[in-house]
Amino acid sequence: MTTVELDDDVTLVARAKDGDVPAYEQLVLRYQGPMFRLAARMLASRGDAEDVVQDVFLTAWRRLPQLQEDAAFVAGSTGPRRTAA
Repeated sequence: MTTVELDDDVTLVARAKDGDVPAYEQLVLRYQGPMFRLAARMLASRGDAEDVVQDVFLTAWRRLPQLQEDAAFVAGSTGPRRTAA
C-alpha cells in the first residue's frame, strides 16, 4: 500500500489541488463506485450513469483550484447522508 492510499480525503484533495495526479486518482477510485450507483439508480441507464460520473470527475478536477475548503470536495462527492429507520 502506497502513502497516497493511506492519506485521508482532505489531505488527498489538498495534494490534488497542488497538481498531484495520483492523489486525485485515489479520490476517484474511492468515490466512483458510490457515485455510479447513485447515477445508475437516478438515470436507469448504465451508459448515461458512466457518462455523468466521468463528467463530474472531470469537472471537479478542472475546478479544484477554485475550491475554498478541501473538505467540501468530499462532502459534495458523497451526497446527502441517509439514515436507517
